[in-house]
Amino acid sequence: MKNHEFDALAQDQKMNILWKEGNYIADRKIPNYTIVLYELFCFYVEVWYEDNNFNEIDILCAFSNTDQLEPYLEKIDISDVIS
Repeated sequence: MKNHEFDALAQDQKMNILWKEGNYIADRKIPNYTIVLYELFCFYVEVWYEDNNFNEIDILCAFSNTDQLEPYLEKIDISDVIS
């Protein structure tokens, strides 16, 4: 599956696939949101939750451009890879 195919799915289908097949990478906070990053089928998915409501997803954003990983780089532990 490619990220554009993922984007074409309904949100509940996206979340089912993400929970079954996705790999948690990191999370980050910005004002009013917590954003959780997953790797899925060789692309990435950000899940945006409002800080006051973790039961409802506001945004699901799939991407393959690694430049968009920059906000997470300090949080990703690569010690297993370089040792």
